[in-house]
Amino acid sequence: MSSIKHKEHIINVISQPYSNATLKGINNKIKVIKRVSFGYRTFNSFRNRIFITA
Repeated sequence: MSSIKHKEHIINVISQPYSNATLKGINNKIKVIKRVSFGYRTFNSFRNRIFITA
C-alpha cells in the first residue's frame, strides 16, 4: 500500500506549518510572463514587469 510507504511524509506535511506553495505560485507567474512577453527590448524591462506582477 502506498499510504503506508509514505506515512512519515504524510505526517510531516500535516504537522509542519509551512509549505513551498507560495514560491511555486511566484515561479508560475514568472513563467507565464515569460511566455507572453516577446516585445521587451531589455532585461530590465522584463525584470520590472516581474516585480510589478509578482
